[in-house]
Amino acid sequence: MTAKRQERSGLGSPIVLCLCALAALTCGPGTDRETRSGIYVWGHEVSAITFCDNASATYWVSGNTVPLRDAYEALRLEEPYTEVFVRVMGRFGAEATEGFAADYDGVFVVEKVVGMERLGPGSNCPE
Repeated sequence: MTAKRQERSGLGSPIVLCLCALAALTCGPGTDRETRSGIYVWGHEVSAITFCDNASATYWVSGNTVPLRDAYEALRLEEPYTEVFVRVMGRFGAEATEGFAADYDGVFVVEKVVGMERLGPGSNCPE
């Protein structure tokens, strides 16, 4: 498109460019990123979190799970699949339709591990 044609169509105007940028920021992925707390379990074919504010739903954890796994292993838990308290930053992802993730209430994409700690016997979310 030539500059003259662009000028006539209004596509090059600062207002249109700002509106396009605003739409991209508002609707793009990661805009509903939040820090959440919950009970996390990791193991062979399991990576799941149940959030403290909704104990009736459990989510498959995806994203860069290496830091999450490393923090879990650093706790040196005695038993596999031990529940731990975790605080993570992330967002809800698209619903899974296949694989292990499809068996869960949804998908949570972890972007950052804020903290992780052991749970005492019989305890749930410490908050």
